[in-house]
Amino acid sequence: MLILTNLLRRLRREDGFTMLLVVGTMAVVVVAVGLVLSDVQGDFKPGRKDEDRKVAYAAAEAGIADYQARLESNPSYWAQCVDANNPSLGQVGNKNFVSMPGSSAQYAIELLPANGFTSCSTSNAASMVSGAGEFRIRVTGRSRAGDTTQRQIIATFRPKGFLNYIYYTDYETLDPKLYSFVTKGATTTSTTQGDYLTWATNNCGTTLDPLTNGLKYLLRAEPGSKLATSGVGGGPVGAQIVKRMGTSGTLYGEAGYNSLTNEDLWPYPNETRIKSDLAETNSRGFSASAKSFTDWVWEQLGNTSPIGGAVIPSPPTALVVL
Repeated sequence: MLILTNLLRRLRREDGFTMLLVVGTMAVVVVAVGLVLSDVQGDFKPGRKDEDRKVAYAAAEAGIADYQARLESNPSYWAQCVDANNPSLGQVGNKNFVSMPGSSAQYAIELLPANGFTSCSTSNAASMVSGAGEFRIRVTGRSRAGDTTQRQIIATFRPKGFLNYIYYTDYETLDPKLYSFVTKGATTTSTTQGDYLTWATNNCGTTLDPLTNGLKYLLRAEPGSKLATSGVGGGPVGAQIVKRMGTSGTLYGEAGYNSLTNEDLWPYPNETRIKSDLAETNSRGFSASAKSFTDWVWEQLGNTSPIGGAVIPSPPTALVVL
């Protein structure tokens, strides 16, 4: 009976109940932590791969920047094909990886030959440059030596042409009609005198038929004609080739070497000798004409040459020592 009483007394006591709760809670926590670690661990590898891809792409961009910098400093750099001073540069299929300064990332540059060629050749520009004037390189980047996660970028280079500079290409800008123009003290915008073409026609444009307004000879505008006063600042329109340019006896850079003198340029000196020399190998144009060089030039528009006066003799063909 005493044994039964002691047993019942022990069953009524709560000793150790807290321990069971603690053990159960710890078991639940361990299971939860294990599940979280298992889930996160599955992301470690993809996360590392993603980081390697980004580093590799950045390394490839650095390789392009390196090649472009060398090309800008030497526009003929592409024609060298390989370069001993640039170990990253190689023919197509040869990847010579070099490390970026201060980083484990690496890049390699391959020259991509034009269609029909297998490699770049220094003796044949067509091996690199296509018919459109373009050439390409392929840059491979990786995050570190031996890494199989790589990224490649193909860059196409071409010389700048007209299309690089026309309106609305590289940079967005306003329509030219909206700009203000100041010419000869007059200002216009689209809100004053229409667009710039209309304004230019009204303020700058002078439409003249040169043949009926003073152009009798290719070398000058006739004095007193409209062409003689319709140019900039009231000056003549067209060429004025009637006086000698440069003081006689001056050399390039000396005072007066490019000054317009009052010496007549016509009749042209030694024109007979010039004609005979040209006729030895050429029998067309001036050399085949019966006219002097002066008349041949001045009478191109069908008007009689206005140049008269004494004819300057040709130099002697031989000298006699007395």
